[in-house]
Amino acid sequence: DFFESDNIKLIVSGMGAINSAVATTYLLTKFDAKKNDKIFNIGIAGAYFSCKKGDSFLVSKVIDYNSRSILTLPHQGKKL
Repeated sequence: DFFESDNIKLIVSGMGAINSAVATTYLLTKFDAKKNDKIFNIGIAGAYFSCKKGDSFLVSKVIDYNSRSILTLPHQGKKL
């Protein structure tokens, strides 16, 4: 599903890293993303800490066990 307003684009990708990557790539290419554009991924992921449905938090490190990659972001936050 895809939704859009004047300055916001929303795509519902479904579950999984591949669906998320395809949907993000689609948005970035179709709408000629600029360097200062923001992308938000809202969903469920494994966590190293206790959380419940509906909690939100800023992520500073993502560990992908399938690809064995680690993404570290330049701010304080939680580790997924």
